[in-house]
Amino acid sequence: FDKFKTHLTLIYPFEMGDQQKLKKHIVNSLLKSKIKPFYADFNKIQKSSKGYIYLLAPDAEKKFISLHNSLKSGILVHADNPEMPNYAPHISLAVVEDEKEQDNIIAELKNMKLNCQVFIASISLLTLDKKSAIVKEEPIELYNPEDAESNNKIFAIVYSDNGKFLLVL
Repeated sequence: FDKFKTHLTLIYPFEMGDQQKLKKHIVNSLLKSKIKPFYADFNKIQKSSKGYIYLLAPDAEKKFISLHNSLKSGILVHADNPEMPNYAPHISLAVVEDEKEQDNIIAELKNMKLNCQVFIASISLLTLDKKSAIVKEEPIELYNPEDAESNNKIFAIVYSDNGKFLLVL
């Protein structure tokens, strides 16, 4: 994807007028969740009926869902994706409409024994323009009591000039 850097969406695009209220909600949600930085092994490949090829992290799925559920509360309770009613944490690798080509790409990726281990230490609130291109990325650093000296970032956020927001790792 040329439009986005590699990411995992935690909350689907939504509109929010009060930026400070949004930041407060995100920080409070993350603090309440008590989810500390963690490793995720993205090592499973899956395709969708709409031509997407995904990379999944089965062992970290519960942590991603916990993050999603923590954030998708209060003022973000209605931040839904009608095309994906059940949240499924994934990294989109490609969109290929031809099913045979999809299968070839998946076979090639499996032959590569693709395994991407990622240390999850930040979230981003992205500002998107009208074409959903990233205009601004605003990190939000949270305190990690177990590692105060390194001051690990846990999450960041990004927002849009058209009022649409996207929360990603």
